[in-house]
Amino acid sequence: MHKDPDKRKERLYSIIGLLVGIGLLVGGIIGVIASRIDANEYKNTADIRKVEAVIEEISSKDEKNDDNTIKGTDYRTKLSFIVDGKTFYGDYDFYASAHNEKKPAYDQLKRGDTISVEVYKTSNGEYKISPDNNPFDFLLYCVAIPIGAFLIYVFVSDLFGKKSKQENGSPTGKGKKSGAGKAGR
Repeated sequence: MHKDPDKRKERLYSIIGLLVGIGLLVGGIIGVIASRIDANEYKNTADIRKVEAVIEEISSKDEKNDDNTIKGTDYRTKLSFIVDGKTFYGDYDFYASAHNEKKPAYDQLKRGDTISVEVYKTSNGEYKISPDNNPFDFLLYCVAIPIGAFLIYVFVSDLFGKKSKQENGSPTGKGKKSGAGKAGR
């Protein structure tokens, strides 16, 4: 028995949509939990210090206005830093507007350069780069949870709802199977 290619494609799209929903839900939950844990550990630590960190990787993305002029740049870095003779790693992202006097220096940063970052000691004795506690990021995590749940609901309904509708014999799920007359009355 060969399935209709259109139905197979619809089923594939439903499965992909379901996986996206699960990813959003799980990512949102993990993001909320991780950001709350980091914020609490940072708030409760007794050891916060500035260190010089080495740039292991750096990338930048310009943010442009409607007239295609650069209004600012997002920088993403992977850093290594040493505290008490032990090396730690972390991600550090920052932004510089086009009018920031430090932007030309930021644009010249490359692998191997050092920058100053604030780090803190976690409850397990490791050092992490201080969280920026960006409320926008936290809001995105919170929004991802209901969107993911909604997508899961929609695509699970689509996957299993179509099966029960097909069993009833009509595309709408209403009515009787063809060939089923009013015999027996």
